[in-house]
Amino acid sequence: MDYVTSGTPYTFQQDSAPAHKAKLVQSWLKKNVPKFWDFNTWPPNSLDLHPCDYFLLGKLEREVCAIHHNIVASLKASIKSEMNKLDPTQVSRPGKVQVSFGVHP
Repeated sequence: MDYVTSGTPYTFQQDSAPAHKAKLVQSWLKKNVPKFWDFNTWPPNSLDLHPCDYFLLGKLEREVCAIHHNIVASLKASIKSEMNKLDPTQVSRPGKVQVSFGVHP
């Protein structure tokens, strides 16, 4: 992951796709992502902690699929364009949520 991020601080956010929960994937992530939390650690069905599952994918699909794409390049360009239009605050909520692990502030 350091290669991908070039040393820039990041928070790795998983979605709940079955392929991402596979043992092989979880094992790789555990070895390669600092401070990794497996998919069981993330609270399920949390709108605040899972913006990709509950906001981003639906918004992208709605915007990108508003027009028909005949070629993959057109689809990719549309996805990139819509991602660039996103307001970062729309998907930054996980960084603002504090984890208490059963302790109330």
